[in-house]
Amino acid sequence: MDDLTRVAIVENESAAEVAVSLLKTEGIHAMWRKTDIASATWGLAPAGGVGGPIEILVLAKDVPRAHELLTDVD
Repeated sequence: MDDLTRVAIVENESAAEVAVSLLKTEGIHAMWRKTDIASATWGLAPAGGVGGPIEILVLAKDVPRAHELLTDVD
């Protein structure tokens, strides 16, 4: 899907699952994927390449509502 937009970066898969579940409960199509932002930004990578930052993606039209929901969680 070309119109997916990153709305958050979380620390691990557990946090990503919680965020995506919340968004889906509110009727927002959401997904997560691993990102290499840490290694690109700080030259760091998780030990063995496991874990690391994960980005939460939603459709562009849902970005404002997704930000609102995810901000309420923080």
